[in-house]
Amino acid sequence: MTAASPQTIAAVPKTDALLRRARPGRFTRLLLPSVTDILFISLLCATYGFLGQHLLSDSDIGWHIRNGEQILATHSVPKTDYFSYTMAGRPWYAWEWLYDAMVAAIHHVGGLNGVVFLSSFIFALTFALLFRIAQRRQGALFAALGLTLLSAVAASIHLLARPHLVTWLFTLVWFERLDGFQRGQSKGLIVLPLLMLGWVNLHGGFLVGIVLLALFLAGNLWTRFTSSSGRRRTLAQYRVLYVGTTLLLTLSATMITPYGYHLYGHLYGYLGDKFLMDNISEFLSPNFHLVQVKAFALLLIVTLWTLAMSVRTRVIDLLMIAFAAGAGLYATRNLPLAAILLTLAVSPLLGAALQNLPTRTGLAAGLRRQALRVGVFATRMGTVEKRLTGHGLPVMIGILMGIATAGGKPVQPQGIAFSEKEMPVHAAEFMAQHGIRDHFFSPDSWGGYFIYRLYPNVRLMVDDRHDLYGAKFMRDYLTILQVGPGWRSLLDAKQARWVVAPAESSLANALKARTDWQVIHEDETAVIFERVGAVGIAVAAN
Repeated sequence: MTAASPQTIAAVPKTDALLRRARPGRFTRLLLPSVTDILFISLLCATYGFLGQHLLSDSDIGWHIRNGEQILATHSVPKTDYFSYTMAGRPWYAWEWLYDAMVAAIHHVGGLNGVVFLSSFIFALTFALLFRIAQRRQGALFAALGLTLLSAVAASIHLLARPHLVTWLFTLVWFERLDGFQRGQSKGLIVLPLLMLGWVNLHGGFLVGIVLLALFLAGNLWTRFTSSSGRRRTLAQYRVLYVGTTLLLTLSATMITPYGYHLYGHLYGYLGDKFLMDNISEFLSPNFHLVQVKAFALLLIVTLWTLAMSVRTRVIDLLMIAFAAGAGLYATRNLPLAAILLTLAVSPLLGAALQNLPTRTGLAAGLRRQALRVGVFATRMGTVEKRLTGHGLPVMIGILMGIATAGGKPVQPQGIAFSEKEMPVHAAEFMAQHGIRDHFFSPDSWGGYFIYRLYPNVRLMVDDRHDLYGAKFMRDYLTILQVGPGWRSLLDAKQARWVVAPAESSLANALKARTDWQVIHEDETAVIFERVGAVGIAVAAN
């Protein structure tokens, strides 16, 4: 490294003096908002206040709520399906049962407003903590903030009221504990198996925790057998034993579910099914024309630049970056986790690279002076940020918004509900009024909404629990939806008496051309068809 410039040396005492004056008192630390607080409040207000309707653009939450109500009513976890007539009585792995019960309890108190508020709160808390951790890991404040904002934008591609949000938060806490242990700041890895008891029953993303433990174990094994330093080899051996033991205990904790070790076999069959992975939209590779994916691409570019500028990088960080980049490029649903892990791995490296800019003689003098000024200001802000630990303002705002939501008085002028443009709201109302609850076909993406609206005693043909239905069934379903060869015989074989098709879809147009089906309801979003001669209703088309 080159010697520091005179401007750099002259700036050091000035910076120290500024830092000595930046010592807030106890009352100030409690009420004065830090950058973390402002970020949390901004994300909470944006997601709940402006994007609340967007969180319900996926109907998956509908069956989670109703399944949770069933769990709370019966005090038992379902083992067989009771939402469809095609899979009735078949084994069902409701592995997110704990989330379902939690969200059902919140829905009972605050309705959909409460469910959306919970999701918004988890999202805001996750990225506020991400910034805090990134900034504390020797990362420059502005670098940590920029990476966090890019990560939040990338994650918004999957910002939905669904249990995967819990995995984002768990991943963040999981990494913080592992990295603290790796840096000698904490020995509390025993908490990870305890956390896994909750994670494995909340969401299938608990596998990420296993992967992170394996990555830290692999990094320490590499150091144990390749380092030239005897002290580093000894320390790495100790860490291998500690992390390895934690991994075994964590794997044991994953067996404490209603399904035991069978859950692993089910997940392997689901995630290893090529047809499902190639036909479920969220498992497809990301579309780089979307703004969220462009933010992830920019995050990857920053990561590559940082690695090129870094003198030394931990093997663990390289493994983490490789895993995150591969996962994000493989499937759209992995983008949020990939962005979070990239931010955690790159933030200290980027901070160090930016701090070294003023001393690089290869850069223009003007650029080095500007980098120095920004660095001094960022150092001062970072020191103040670390001392503002009261978080009084976000706590008060969170409590007030939670009370307002629970009291049935949403912050928004109107309550949050499923969008009439994205969900068959009017069609479902028509079905409820005319008793259509059984043996009907609809797109899988609408299934959760129909379960939510027509519950109880609803029996549909298919919904988006693709692991339950399997590849063969989903292949037949797609043939019907896309009016493929043999679609009529498949629809007859499924004994569907009603079809709810998207307006102007190929299926709707095909059924309108047939005499054995009649339109009994039509709106801008959906068309309901009834089989002529079937036991059901016969009303004039709307």
